[in-house]
Amino acid sequence: MIVATRNRAEAVRNYILPSLSKQSFKDFFLIIIDASDNDNTEKVIHEFLRNNKRNFDIHYIKASKKGSASQRNEAVEMLIKYHRADIIAFFDDDTELAENALEVISRNFENDKNKMIYGIGLKILLPHEYDKVKRKKLGFLVKEIIKFIYSRIFLISLSNIFEGSFKRRVFPSGWSVGNKIGLADWLTGCSMAYRIEVFSNHKIRFDERLQRFGGYAHGEDVELSYNIRRNLRKLLVITDDAYVIHHKHPGGRLDLERFYAAVVYNKFLIAKKNYGFLAILPYIWSLLGFIIITVIIGFIFGRLSERFRGIKKGIGAIILDTLEGVL
Repeated sequence: MIVATRNRAEAVRNYILPSLSKQSFKDFFLIIIDASDNDNTEKVIHEFLRNNKRNFDIHYIKASKKGSASQRNEAVEMLIKYHRADIIAFFDDDTELAENALEVISRNFENDKNKMIYGIGLKILLPHEYDKVKRKKLGFLVKEIIKFIYSRIFLISLSNIFEGSFKRRVFPSGWSVGNKIGLADWLTGCSMAYRIEVFSNHKIRFDERLQRFGGYAHGEDVELSYNIRRNLRKLLVITDDAYVIHHKHPGGRLDLERFYAAVVYNKFLIAKKNYGFLAILPYIWSLLGFIIITVIIGFIFGRLSERFRGIKKGIGAIILDTLEGVL
């Protein structure tokens, strides 16, 4: 199991480590690859080792390069080198696992005798799910319907209550949608597990170009998992036999300007990588939709100029890297 972290010692202490110590499945070990600017995370791990009984080993690595994609790749290389695992699971530092989470992942892979399933994700819960009373209010439902329709028209993703009814898929625009349990075209980075063959035999890695605007590689989970589904023709499955709670701990993310730049740039990279030149028109159409919704959000919540600077940076990076042959 791999957890990539940076400057989030509290999340490591409060979420991932305690939940792993309660797992019903015991045959696993944890690699924490840390790119923190201080030694707080390392101290948390040493404190945990001193004060807690556990049935698993923890390997702490100081990352040679900052970035969620590069950190995960570095840990994967270590696992392959020492042949320490058949399954590689990735969880975020602010993820809390149900006690049967690893048991469910292991059982699902074992039951797949023909090895058609290459990736498994668990149901993801948030600490504050939609209020059931709120769901019944007409205004709320109308807003969710508008978000759903808008996202489908412009081939982008806007969180809404209807996504749980649709299979996870990736549009030619590079945007990913859907959250239905069962077969999927992409898995979420805070809870995903793959057969070791993905990395050892097929040489698939997280695309570090997605880190262009900072260490947080927006969309790295979608890019890697969709690569497996589309190019290897293997199955990805979301199961609700177990769950994780994603607490979305503050810190470690991009600032607003760089986030908008990463969205614009990374969606283009994902689209072009999987659909080639056929992705150009869908991507441009989605960019138009993204700009329109950005204007609306900017007027409601402010910081419009900051958001637009990010979009401009993302478009500029696409043009520059395309001319230089990087994309």
